[in-house]
Amino acid sequence: MWEKVRKILGTNKFYHGISFLQTNGQLVSHTKGIANTLGSAFANVSSGDSYSQTFINYKKQQEKRRIDFNTLTSLAYNVDFSLHELRRAIRSSHPTTPGPDGIHDMLKNLSKKSLGLLLILFNRIWNEHVFPMAWNRAIVIPILKPGKNPEDPSSYRPIALTSCLCKTLERMINARLIHVLEEKKILTEF
Repeated sequence: MWEKVRKILGTNKFYHGISFLQTNGQLVSHTKGIANTLGSAFANVSSGDSYSQTFINYKKQQEKRRIDFNTLTSLAYNVDFSLHELRRAIRSSHPTTPGPDGIHDMLKNLSKKSLGLLLILFNRIWNEHVFPMAWNRAIVIPILKPGKNPEDPSSYRPIALTSCLCKTLERMINARLIHVLEEKKILTEF
């Protein structure tokens, strides 16, 4: 029962917090300092410093290209989502800790009317090409890598808890994308 309560509250019994970190010979023990230190460590791992110059040039070139979302709207993968696709995406979800929206397993228990309203929201996002700003937010939990020093900021792996609604729409889009890629044999066997 307590495990269910923890899931509903979004607490994790395995996360005990970080008391202090060592960085550049300095001891960091206040919450904001620990958060900033971990943020810097995660940003360094995710930076483009390790990219080859060829990739950096290609990336810059691709980022300059304008994407026209209004082309080829008649293709099957661009039409409105169906209730069947929504239900399949919800069925394929796994119990997770809720993100900033506080929503998790409750989607599996929505009424048909509520599912219809959710589908209207998803189709509006899909057709208007406007991504909800709230879905850009995540709760980042640092998880200690097995056997690593808990005082070292690089010993932690960031886990981002994102919006459950966003993840559901992502599942729906991904299913369509995979179908098209497999149908057109764009994905290799490997």
